[in-house]
Order: sequence, then structure tokens, then C-alpha cells
Amino acid sequence: DTKSLVVTCYDPDAPTVSGFWHWIMYDISPSNVSSLESGAEPPEGAKLLKNDAGFAGFCGAAPPPGHGTHRYQFCVTALPVDKLPIDENTSPAVCHFNMFGAGVLGRAFLTAHYGR
Repeated sequence: DTKSLVVTCYDPDAPTVSGFWHWIMYDISPSNVSSLESGAEPPEGAKLLKNDAGFAGFCGAAPPPGHGTHRYQFCVTALPVDKLPIDENTSPAVCHFNMFGAGVLGRAFLTAHYGR
């Protein structure tokens, strides 16, 4: 049974050699949330990691002008643990190592496209 969720947003088309993490929210209780409102505080008990822009929260779509269309991959991951053994200083990569170590129950993806 799902005990917690992780929601992420990743841009694999960012002009870096490693893409760009726009958002990582973890330790979301599935009993506390059915949606996430734009600009709202995280649900009770949920935590945010720093995105690749250096702040905890969602960093909106902003591909460099003329760089073409970017893919923004939103993912919801279901986990069998209440909490991941990480803190707010954890990198997105280490968060994902811990997610898979906990035993991923399922994942759902939505890819949005944006360019300017």
C-alpha cells in the first residue's frame, strides 16, 4: 500500500549536461492530498528539496529564448514508506536513490512542452 508520494518536475532539454530539476516535493501523505494548488504551501508533513535554481519550491518553465521547445516531465511516485531518510539539503539524485531503495510501488508521468 502507498504510504507516501514524491512529485517531481524535470527538464531533460535544459542546456546543461545533466538536465534541470524544477521541483521535488516528498513525504506527501496520500491521505492528506488529492491535488496540489499552484503557488500553495506544501500539504501538511510534505517537504521540498532545492531545485537546480537553488531554492525550495517550483521553478517555472523558462527555456532560454531561441533554445526550442523543452519537455517538462512531471512524475508522481508512490512509495511503501511514510518518510524518506533524507533532509532538505539532499540532492535530487540522492532523493531518487532513496526512493528506489524504499521500493517504488508505481509511477505516473505527464510531459508538458514549452518553448519561446
